[in-house]
Amino acid sequence: MTSLPFTYRAYGAVVGSDLELPELERVSAGAHDVAVRVASAEGAWPAEPLPWQRLLVADGETWASSCRVGGALLLRFHGLADFLIEGGGSEIVVRGMPETPESTVRQLLIDQALPRVLHLRGHEVIHASAIAMASGACAFLGPSGSGKSTLAAACQRMGDRLLSDDALVIDEREGEVWATPSYPGVRLWEDPAQTAARVKRRVTIPASIDHRPVRLVRLYVLERAARLLPAPRIEPIAGKEAAMALIGSSFRLELTDRARLHREFERLTALAEKVPVRRLVVPDSLEELPRVRAAIVSDLPAE
Repeated sequence: MTSLPFTYRAYGAVVGSDLELPELERVSAGAHDVAVRVASAEGAWPAEPLPWQRLLVADGETWASSCRVGGALLLRFHGLADFLIEGGGSEIVVRGMPETPESTVRQLLIDQALPRVLHLRGHEVIHASAIAMASGACAFLGPSGSGKSTLAAACQRMGDRLLSDDALVIDEREGEVWATPSYPGVRLWEDPAQTAARVKRRVTIPASIDHRPVRLVRLYVLERAARLLPAPRIEPIAGKEAAMALIGSSFRLELTDRARLHREFERLTALAEKVPVRRLVVPDSLEELPRVRAAIVSDLPAE
């Protein structure tokens, strides 16, 4: 097996790659957790048709699916790129469609395929943006377009440490839950109508990321106010509703492994009991983001 020319860190993992990934932080060459290789033009690729499982659906249209191919898994972003995942998540073979820009292939690899591979390898990975404040990490959950990335970027501009944009790796150690930083940068919609395009504009965060995990102290499920709201509103969520908010935000790669799904359900239910979950109703105005942050600070435990 040929060596890989590039080595990066993302989501707490070391990624070796023969595809240059300028969005990630370079690290010294060495042992890697995941190998990324570009499919060769002569290499065989799984034949059609395959029994696809729908992973992502938008406006009634399936745009991401997965299927079993022998001992491997094939993750497809329809019309954009394929990712063949082998060795239980130790290797990703990338094949972009001819008309797909390389930047889009990289984005799908970093923001969609890698989180699912880490989930396959045993980590809990949720669709969330996260920041670190003085008392610990806060994660923002919610559907696409709810403002997770916008709120995290605003908090970063106000002095908080950005941990992740869209995908957050969480692990439990010695009875506490920890959030692992992803990589430098955040992706934002140019305007709300762009959510239909499914590809955001990348905004580079000037400082390199601090990879140290941070204790997770709050999970906020974002909800945009349907009417004029005088101030942000925070209310507790508990029990089944809290667990389902996390389960619905999980990055999955395979939906047919019942044992894995059962373990995930148990872990995320336990997580919702360990970390307080809140509904955060925010005014639909960028000018209100400082007040939203202030409300979060008031809700957090003492340092």
